[in-house]
Amino acid sequence: MTQLFRWGGACAFLVSLLSMPAMYMVRMAQPSTTGGVRDAIINVALFTIFAMHHSVMARTGAKRWITRTVPVDLERSVYVWVASLLFLAVCVLWRPLPGVFWQADGLTTGLLFVFQGAGVLLTLAAARIVGIWE
Repeated sequence: MTQLFRWGGACAFLVSLLSMPAMYMVRMAQPSTTGGVRDAIINVALFTIFAMHHSVMARTGAKRWITRTVPVDLERSVYVWVASLLFLAVCVLWRPLPGVFWQADGLTTGLLFVFQGAGVLLTLAAARIVGIWE
């Protein structure tokens, strides 16, 4: 059962990462013609909850609290599950906003995709270093 929980967390992590390109290419391909302040507040709240999880669960006290409920060897898996589900929620619930804040064309667009790809590779490398299969 422990291994199944760990593998499920790894799959949730993968699905959450793959949801980002889908969000970019489908939901955010065009700016919204509706929405505004309320949607911006929802986006800030979504990102804040995701970021707070990373800050709070990295603390020793939070880890101790988690291990009162689950075995110590599953603490990291719980973290991955929660982080993955929160990131997936951010991608699914994110609200496109009206207008264009900035736009890149030509070579700049290619460079931005290279930097974004490097960020994905860095994330995967960091996950491998900390033991993605644990």
